[in-house]
Amino acid sequence: HIPHISNLFSYFFIDFPVKPWSYRLCSFQSVATELSRWIDEKFPGHPERLIRDGSGLSRKNRLDARLLRQLIDVVDDLRGGGVLLDALPVGGVDGTLKKRLRGTKVAGKVRAKTGTIRGVSSLAGRLDGATGPTSFCMIFSGRNGFTSRARDWQDRALLRVYKALAADPVKP
Repeated sequence: HIPHISNLFSYFFIDFPVKPWSYRLCSFQSVATELSRWIDEKFPGHPERLIRDGSGLSRKNRLDARLLRQLIDVVDDLRGGGVLLDALPVGGVDGTLKKRLRGTKVAGKVRAKTGTIRGVSSLAGRLDGATGPTSFCMIFSGRNGFTSRARDWQDRALLRVYKALAADPVKP
């Protein structure tokens, strides 16, 4: 039995390369060790990455937005990856994004995982635009009490990305 880990990485256990976990008990530390190994193998060049435990967004874990976006990009290649993306909250529709992005052009077009701890707000997922899905990750780390401003900034940034992709599609 694997302990429930409520964060973006928990979804990667759908096809995580450590099959024996499904047959034995494991600790957050063993998850952190294997996850670190897997990230180093799949995504070299992230020396600033630090995973102390498997608990998710915490002050002990350090992951940059670029790495989180790359993790989102590999979801489609994992067995069950489509199920994962379908399970993420939809902007303006349900879950932690139900009250966000309502009445905007991106309502219903964003599937993302939110994360908040004191002074930190993150949003990572996919935006369905005119040119296809675009993965994104935004992490705000600032002063306490500013996370609501960070969420507003994240929502405005998604609108700008959506408009930019619609106005300037990639040409072959």
